[in-house]
Amino acid sequence: MHDKQRRAMFAKSRSPVGFQLRTNLSSDEKESANTSITRGGKLSMPFKKIEPELKKKETIYDMGAGRGIDYLHMKKEGLKASACDPNTELGECKVKKSDVVISNFVLNTVRPRPRKKILDKIEESTKDRAYITVRRKGSGGKKSSDGVITKKGTFQKYSSPKELKKYVKRDFLHVEINKKITNADSSSVVATK
Repeated sequence: MHDKQRRAMFAKSRSPVGFQLRTNLSSDEKESANTSITRGGKLSMPFKKIEPELKKKETIYDMGAGRGIDYLHMKKEGLKASACDPNTELGECKVKKSDVVISNFVLNTVRPRPRKKILDKIEESTKDRAYITVRRKGSGGKKSSDGVITKKGTFQKYSSPKELKKYVKRDFLHVEINKKITNADSSSVVATK
């Protein structure tokens, strides 16, 4: 999707639910897409903590934006933001060089092979820093690959802060646990080149 199309969608999208899920998803895509929640139009917890660190002059790429609530807020605030999510109208995530890349609750929703591809795209897109947050724990589920299938039929790979840091260090030179976001439910890191 081109920036012009996104701007048109942004202008039309005044709904608190943001962008709609695609209807023609494969079963693997549904495992991830069904984790996309609307939060009643509220900003995500990680974004609320990240927002004060974002500067108007920076380009920001919300990779795996879900319904786009955080992205729509950034645009409203005048930030140079773009977003993607292959499971919604926002479209496929491609490498897009940006000062800041945000990836909240994405890596935990996909199996190992696509997870590595997503991390590679995050790294290739990042000029300065990337904020990456995943689920730390959940209520169980049926073992599958390196994670679980939840009662909702979604795939989840729960990671401790140390596990996430180690995983992200595969692609980034400097990775620090983001203590502003990491809590009992979430693990988060800030990665720089």
